[in-house]
Amino acid sequence: MAPLQPLAGLLVLDLTQMASGPYGTMLLADAGATVIKIERPGTGDPARQLPPFLLHPDGAVGAGIIRFGRNKRFLTLNLQSPEGRATFLDLVQRADALWENYVPGTLERLGLGEAVLRAANPRLIHVAISGYGSGVVAPAPFATRPALDLVAQAASGLMAVSGDPGGPPAQVGAVIGDLVPGLYAVIAMLFALRLREQTGEGRFVEVAMVDALAAINERAVAAYSLTGRELSRDWLGHAGPYGRFRARDRDVVIAASIPSLWERLARAIGRPDLLAHAPAPDASGRWWRFGEVMEPALRAWVSDRPAAEVVAVLSEAGVPCALVLGVAELVESEQTRARRLLVEVSVEGERVATMGWPMKIEGVPEPAGGAIQPPGAESEALLRELLGYDAERIAVLRAAGAI
Repeated sequence: MAPLQPLAGLLVLDLTQMASGPYGTMLLADAGATVIKIERPGTGDPARQLPPFLLHPDGAVGAGIIRFGRNKRFLTLNLQSPEGRATFLDLVQRADALWENYVPGTLERLGLGEAVLRAANPRLIHVAISGYGSGVVAPAPFATRPALDLVAQAASGLMAVSGDPGGPPAQVGAVIGDLVPGLYAVIAMLFALRLREQTGEGRFVEVAMVDALAAINERAVAAYSLTGRELSRDWLGHAGPYGRFRARDRDVVIAASIPSLWERLARAIGRPDLLAHAPAPDASGRWWRFGEVMEPALRAWVSDRPAAEVVAVLSEAGVPCALVLGVAELVESEQTRARRLLVEVSVEGERVATMGWPMKIEGVPEPAGGAIQPPGAESEALLRELLGYDAERIAVLRAAGAI
């Protein structure tokens, strides 16, 4: 019996570029959906030009397409040509979902606005990711402004609460301004598909990058609503030690953010006397004693020991802590390997490791890598398979520059 794939049978058209959309559609492909990545003829997705590169005799393949291209099928279409648009609408008629992350208004200017798509396929789930929203479902004052990860991190307030105490606002190293909207878009599409089961109707779904990061900045918003005070890098609302500490040889993090954890920590470092000086926090904000009493004692204890010993002692005591790993350590770690977090993809005959699924679902296979192909590698095969185009019609499209 073949293993179950949750989204087998779904056909998804993927017009997205760079990271926010391609990450989400990759997850759909991993789950068994047929995802057709539609790129412009010739150059393809701009992510193909993002370093670092895998070099091969015929050129180079950029990391952007390697990271998010697995398990997709590759088609090129020129949507600025009448023939390309007509072919696209033929595909729309057969699709379950269309994903795009153009600046709002782009499809309308191409003659492929919502009314045209809905006429072609009333059951279509149209997923649109943009910087600030499209204005279709909810007002979007900044709809026409472009955005990338860094912009979303800043405009969502997330940078303001990221970074070391006393330092400037910091960018999170992962492109969460792209990845988080991609995750929300997957969730929204699945919601819309469930509604379609009940109504038979498609939906327009929009996810704004700034909205998505604002949503995960919820702790800062709740704290402001409760206290009227903005969270900062100096005060993050924790009731005890919660941060990065320097051991003898390297950095560790300790997260004793609630009174019970602080009690375990104080005893683990041999300083139960500190509990009398820094009682559990109350409405008066007595957790500020951490800076006065707790922090110097903890930093002295940590700095006198190798990091591995710090983590071993505190973990044994039930205090959340960890080494601050580098990327090489992450890739080679026992946890990463045991959890099967790496998926290898084939790129020009080379095997390249990418991050796989963090979800583990009983009876559901985890994603295989597949091959990352050049733009349009399967154009002719897909047009025959999905639309029944013959060789003559495909030749006409190629001659017109539509594929």
